[in-house]
Amino acid sequence: MVPRAHPQVVQGVTTFYYLTGLFREGLTLIENALTRAEKIPTAPPQLLIHLRLARARFLERLAQYEDASRVLAALLTEPQCDELVRARARLRVGWISYWTGKLEQGRAVLREVVEWARTQQQDALEADALYVAGLVEQSAADIRRARAFYERALELYRANHNRYGESSALVNLADIGVDSTRFDDALRHGQAALALATQIGKRFDQAAANIILGSIYSALGQFTRATPHYAAALRLFREMGNATGESIALRDFAMLAIQRGNASNALGYAQDAARVSHQVGSAYREGMARTVMGNAYAALGDFSRAEACYEHAIELLQKAERGHRALDARAGLVRMAQQRDDLDALRQRVDELFAAFDAQNFHDSENPSAVYLVLYHALAAYDPPRAREILERGVAELNERAAHIQDDALRHEFLQNNSAAR
Repeated sequence: MVPRAHPQVVQGVTTFYYLTGLFREGLTLIENALTRAEKIPTAPPQLLIHLRLARARFLERLAQYEDASRVLAALLTEPQCDELVRARARLRVGWISYWTGKLEQGRAVLREVVEWARTQQQDALEADALYVAGLVEQSAADIRRARAFYERALELYRANHNRYGESSALVNLADIGVDSTRFDDALRHGQAALALATQIGKRFDQAAANIILGSIYSALGQFTRATPHYAAALRLFREMGNATGESIALRDFAMLAIQRGNASNALGYAQDAARVSHQVGSAYREGMARTVMGNAYAALGDFSRAEACYEHAIELLQKAERGHRALDARAGLVRMAQQRDDLDALRQRVDELFAAFDAQNFHDSENPSAVYLVLYHALAAYDPPRAREILERGVAELNERAAHIQDDALRHEFLQNNSAAR
């Protein structure tokens, strides 16, 4: 790339490397071009601005959030930065807020971007901002708002013939289909996303769609179908140098290994997921990985290490402002207290889990039925009437989740694979 390249050329080259998942290569190219351009006194200011924005974009995708934030902060104070570029820079701030768990900051920034884009009739930017707003709401467990944002973004992407945006929106509509147990919709959107992403060569969405399809098949007990999807996702994320995606795939592999009864493999995958998450500074991802580590240690009979993992997971999730995602770790602490036959500790852990569980939507757990079963078995030790109540509530919510599945065969597989249905 020559230093006098037009900003649109910079944007085109950036888009190519970005969509094909060549983040490291794209960052190297942009940084080399920026270094050369900054040495030329007559280099157009707009070129430098577009190169810096492109650099922030690649840094963000490589999970180098602090470096990306510094670049964006400098851009937003640059006098020669026009309003459209400022809006695009704020969009990247929204992305980083999502990745780092700063959800309130993300909401505020993205709301501004959406309003500005709508006023200026910048449909492409509005669609991108709505899409990221959906990610933020999904992270906050507001499935209804997330779905609305994704559906509106999908409309705009399709109206503008943006197949790359369409692919991303389909991926996340599939993802919230999993969160809400709407497996019919999830499979339809996930398969469409994988086909489209493969056709257009968008490797990030290929990886994400594979993760989602793997999680669907895992929930249905189709473990042999889940495995190749997780493997494809892990390979793609590693090829792209996307550490966050790698940690997600490793954790999902760990959960699958536990489902298949291989706790030793599960522990290895979960430890790798926690290590990668820690390296990129994602307390949220590390907390989720350490919860699975706790499950693996518990399955191996190492209860002291399991308890330490659960406690560390809760601390990390609270640090990341995702304390509502700690239900499974709290359920693990209940099981550990019961394992020690410590009635006082059991009562305390049950009270803590009830306080969190009653205050949050059951979608915040990876396996809500398993949490209900933990409460049932714990309460049976000292409060049988309350135990029966929680079991009835768990069965009712399981049936409610199953009712979202329209296909009879899929519904049957889901119930058969769910421990509370046995």
